[in-house]
Amino acid sequence: MSSLSEEEEIERVENGECDDKQLAFITMLKDYKVLLSKSQVPSVKEKKAKATTEFLAALQEKLMLTYTKATLSKKISRMKTDVKNKCDANRTGNKKLNLKLWENVMAELIGAETNPSIAQIQGAASVGVSVRVARPLIPSPPLLLDSENTAELIVPPAKRPSLNTVKRKTGDDVLKSLETDDTKLLSLTQLQRLVLLEQLKVLNMKRQRLENEILATKHINVNDGSQFELPDI
Repeated sequence: MSSLSEEEEIERVENGECDDKQLAFITMLKDYKVLLSKSQVPSVKEKKAKATTEFLAALQEKLMLTYTKATLSKKISRMKTDVKNKCDANRTGNKKLNLKLWENVMAELIGAETNPSIAQIQGAASVGVSVRVARPLIPSPPLLLDSENTAELIVPPAKRPSLNTVKRKTGDDVLKSLETDDTKLLSLTQLQRLVLLEQLKVLNMKRQRLENEILATKHINVNDGSQFELPDI
């Protein structure tokens, strides 16, 4: 006997039917991938207009679904946004990620970057079953080639790094280049105080130099050898 109430069972069936309709919709959309493009190039816009007309007719004929160009565009945009948000690793982190069949198809169409901690289950049903669950990523074992007496171990060749690859400096690299034996012993607060003291030292030196220049210009020698003193401002 089912543990679900009658209302819950009806809701489950309706949700399953909705998922099936979404899957049928997205499966047909695979033939009109240009509708997923954001390009505003005239040639692409022309292709999108033609694809929209054909897709609307196909939906009406095969699924008995009626859309306008505006509502069709909104539906596709909403489906893309929902799947992108669900697949965004920055949002999900290590959280378990559940994708329905139609969401998985959309993710493949738009090339969404999915959470690396999830993996697809082959052959999962579309109603009430997640097509992705969390599982540890285990490296594949090396291939074994059986012979008459021994099992020969075949290890895939290691990939050599490209010689053209240029190592980029990171923030840590920059800090290490500026680090000294003295600064290594200082805490963050002490480092901040040291920076302020250095800045104050520079300001004092600039002020002293400016004062010396002002004193030097107070007495000006004229051609006849006489001197006069400039008034203080």
